[in-house]
Amino acid sequence: MEATLTRNRKKVVMTAMRQEQINMRLNQMPQTCRGVYRKAVSGKSLRAAVNAFCLECVGYQRIEIHLCTDLGCPLFAQRPFQRSKQATDVSIDG
Repeated sequence: MEATLTRNRKKVVMTAMRQEQINMRLNQMPQTCRGVYRKAVSGKSLRAAVNAFCLECVGYQRIEIHLCTDLGCPLFAQRPFQRSKQATDVSIDG
C-alpha cells in the first residue's frame, strides 16, 4: 500500500512540474503559437506536436521551418509549412 502511495505522490509531483514547465514555455512564446502548443501538450494531436516542436526549434519563425536545412532531423519530412512536392520538384529541376 505504501508503494502505491509513493507512486501516486510521484505522479502528482510530476504532473505539477510538467504544468509548471508548460506555463513557462507558454509565457516565452509568441501568442500566435500558443494554440498549437496547447493542443500538442494535451496529447491529442500528433500533428500539433510536430508543428509545435518545429516552431520551437526555429525560434517560432514559420518561414524558418519552410527553409529548414537539417536533413538529418527525424521530423524533416513531416515538418509543416512545406511547399507541395510538385513545386519542390520543379524548383530543383528548374
